[in-house]
Amino acid sequence: MSKVDKPAPAQKPPPDAVGMPSFSSVRSAESLRKLRSLVKRAAKELRRLKKENAALAARIRELEAGPRIDPNATLLMFEEDPKRMKTAVNGFIQAIDNYLAK
Repeated sequence: MSKVDKPAPAQKPPPDAVGMPSFSSVRSAESLRKLRSLVKRAAKELRRLKKENAALAARIRELEAGPRIDPNATLLMFEEDPKRMKTAVNGFIQAIDNYLAK
């Protein structure tokens, strides 16, 4: 075998690196921490969305149950004087009657 074909002798780590994690294990640990952080954020968002979904489902049930309005209640309010409005409405009715009578 020539000098070029000989495998390099095994290198020992420097004394200060003994017992230290390798670069790849540090990267793996960092990746794992990032992944755990992402999972925690996703779980938190999932809990928030489930809570929002439950509230919306309750609101849908409430709306589907029907209106909670007294059928005798006045739903439409005007600030105009009632007598003046009645006169105007009667005028419209008269105009419509006149139009239909032609």
